[in-house]
Amino acid sequence: MSSKQVTTRPRGLNNADVVKSIKAIIPTYKCDYICWKYAPFCVSYDLQEGSFQELQSKSYQFPPSTTEQACNQWLLDDDMQTALRLLLERTNTLALFELQQNYTERAKDDTNALKGLLELNKVLFTKNGDSKLFQLLEGISDDDMGGD
Repeated sequence: MSSKQVTTRPRGLNNADVVKSIKAIIPTYKCDYICWKYAPFCVSYDLQEGSFQELQSKSYQFPPSTTEQACNQWLLDDDMQTALRLLLERTNTLALFELQQNYTERAKDDTNALKGLLELNKVLFTKNGDSKLFQLLEGISDDDMGGD
């Protein structure tokens, strides 16, 4: 089985929703910049090269004389930090859901993965932090569970 890396848009992230929310906070070209830098799958156009020059040429109303260093300084602005925080929270949640899927597959044969899955589910799905199944399993040793 060959391991081939495929670049696709991740499932589950409604990138139109998050991008719309970000564009409500900052101008489109700044939104394109933070998406290009931190979440390229959210960029509204197809990135061929992924270069800063490509971003400048394809982004709507991107100031042509702006350098990448100047764009990095935008990140010091409160509105940019708010928008970036929103983007990173959403992409982090997506990553946690993907991790949850991986743990679910591995948990079939691996008790440590099962414990990881239960801990992750506690973070993702339990509102008050009390997962009864996790509490039951917390007191059981790996040896008792048949762990490696």
